[in-house]
Amino acid sequence: MRNDIKSILINALFGFVICIVIGLLMYGFAIFDIKDSRSQLFSYGLYGATFYSVLKYGKPKETVFIGLIIIIGNMLLRGKAQPLNFIIRDVVFFSSLFGALVLYKIFISNFPNLPMFVRGFALSIFLGLLNIIATLLLILIFNPSSFEINGAIFFNAQYASLIGLGLGVGFDIYEKYQDKIFPHGESNGA
Repeated sequence: MRNDIKSILINALFGFVICIVIGLLMYGFAIFDIKDSRSQLFSYGLYGATFYSVLKYGKPKETVFIGLIIIIGNMLLRGKAQPLNFIIRDVVFFSSLFGALVLYKIFISNFPNLPMFVRGFALSIFLGLLNIIATLLLILIFNPSSFEINGAIFFNAQYASLIGLGLGVGFDIYEKYQDKIFPHGESNGA
């Protein structure tokens, strides 16, 4: 169990750090400004890295628990009570994030011999597409009479794709070098 916790923490760290590096390269320090939409690279990078690492190395109950903690924790970090439409928005976007990570886990299980960065691009595509679907769903829920494709959809998809790329590459780097991180069979890679 101790090795599972180490694997969860280090895998999450690799995914999160690479996500931050990509965010810094693309948008600079704006990713640390919580009032800026580009901060998604920081926050969703952290949430995604944590969720996927528990999904990969933990048990199903732990994964569900972490998913709920992430959603509730995100709401609590905002401070004051949130209107219902913000709660619905967050649940939809977190569902797209978690869904993309589950698809990614299934994908790499079925295609383990793909080149390292190809797998990272797969997560980028999954997360970008699910984010577009989530954004369109939210438009249909909250304002169906003005249904139109607007710039927000593309900005959100761009951020989601970069988050997916950062997480996927980070997870791949950890998986490739975990034997050097955990020498002599200490890792419990799933």
